[in-house]
Amino acid sequence: MRLQQMRKLEEPQQKEEVEECEDGSMYVDPALSNVLEVVTRIPVSSHKYELARCLADRLLNENVRCGSPALAAVNCATLAAAFSRTLRNLEEAVRRARGSGKADGSVERILGGVRSRLRLWAESVDEEEG
Repeated sequence: MRLQQMRKLEEPQQKEEVEECEDGSMYVDPALSNVLEVVTRIPVSSHKYELARCLADRLLNENVRCGSPALAAVNCATLAAAFSRTLRNLEEAVRRARGSGKADGSVERILGGVRSRLRLWAESVDEEEG
């Protein structure tokens, strides 16, 4: 039942008028950034997490469907910021675990892999733009 309620919330009730920027893109950067930040703060076990994640997915997909280079740049920038926030949160959790003597090094290896993949992804985006 809750999933159906979330899907109803996902669907726009009425077509709202959205102001456009000079380059034709929408003012979605702050909205998308805020939604992705909320997603990183809500526990995954919460029903609110699923709602926030669905909203973020919807905004990202709408930006892709528009085909605008400006909106593609918004997606890249906000996703990179969200990944950075998540990595900082994970690194902080590792530091806390080290302090309590519970760390075994596996999380550090995972973080190293994620960092290197993120760097490769960022480099490929830079090459496509440059």
